[in-house]
Amino acid sequence: MIDEGLKIDLYKEQDGKCIYCNKDYPIKDLIFDHIFPRSFSDTSDNHIVLTCYKCNDYKSNRKPFNEFEFVNFLKELIENSDDYNSVSSESVLDGNSLFKADLLVEKVDGTKLLLEVKSFPTYTNNRLQDIINQIKTYVEISKDYKGVFVFPGKLSENSNKLLKDQDIEVWDIDFIIQNFSKQIENSSFKLLKKIFGFHNNIDEPQELIISLKSILPGKKDWSKYQKHLGTILSFLFGDSLSDPIYERPDKMKINRRDFILRNYEESGFWKYIRDRYQADFIVVDAKNYEKGIKKQEILQISNYLKSHGTGLFAIIISRNGLENTSSYYTRREIWVTEKKMIIILSDIDIENMILAKANSNKPDEIIKQKIEQFRLEM
Repeated sequence: MIDEGLKIDLYKEQDGKCIYCNKDYPIKDLIFDHIFPRSFSDTSDNHIVLTCYKCNDYKSNRKPFNEFEFVNFLKELIENSDDYNSVSSESVLDGNSLFKADLLVEKVDGTKLLLEVKSFPTYTNNRLQDIINQIKTYVEISKDYKGVFVFPGKLSENSNKLLKDQDIEVWDIDFIIQNFSKQIENSSFKLLKKIFGFHNNIDEPQELIISLKSILPGKKDWSKYQKHLGTILSFLFGDSLSDPIYERPDKMKINRRDFILRNYEESGFWKYIRDRYQADFIVVDAKNYEKGIKKQEILQISNYLKSHGTGLFAIIISRNGLENTSSYYTRREIWVTEKKMIIILSDIDIENMILAKANSNKPDEIIKQKIEQFRLEM
């Protein structure tokens, strides 16, 4: 049922404009849109906006804002803060137009910051390493500036340490909200004001991470690890895929899959996975290994994958996410010859996915990055 009072309030708040394209519309031509999926724990109206039909269709499963908008939002926050003297965007470094900083900032105490801004909320460690290399290059050229990585999400302790070990400061969603709360409240960027005004603080994600870390790698705790990963998979994908089906064997009782998740999504990433890899089901194996994945594990899960069965996409979750050379080249060969896509996630990846979901972002971004990394290495 349409809440006409809420619609009128939002129409006034948005000055009669679509929140995305900023064009004027009569109220009858605007519809409700949830910035974040309804399945997230917040049930209030603070993340509902009005959008035109065209933008609503276009947005679908895309990010609600792009990098350009995020940079300008941050620039406004910094300009309106008493803690900073100056901020400039798209600044050429050392006279070389190939190197442009997203934002160059000077604090009132004289500290100079070079901000590298990304609009994605979560990252694999490999993707973070690319960002680290870019920031280090820029800092080396600019000389006087300290590198800062800015993004609208949260990272695991391990991923944060990766950045801090390289003397790169981290501005995540918590930092931005805590340090610019007044500026956010008065921001002219209505959509980003809504997004950063809505912040999901729930205990379940932290409990999932603590429990994951408490399980020791090795044969003794393999069943604990498998069971806990089932709980995590439900938390991550229960609103888009089915809850995990545990240890489902095939007809001949030869192959027993740790988890199968039904994939009947009609839009977004999981629809792409179903269409691209014939994956009506997502096969997941849990490996509570102290060491890396070997060729044997790749061949085993590959045997589960059939175009006329579960499909051609599978995930192995292993403690450190490592694999030996034989495993890697077996995955490549299986992809090239049989079109079966097998990716490996680590506990760090899982932790980053939990944090992404807890902050109303898409945990499947990590899976997307893993696929991209694997294919771009070919």
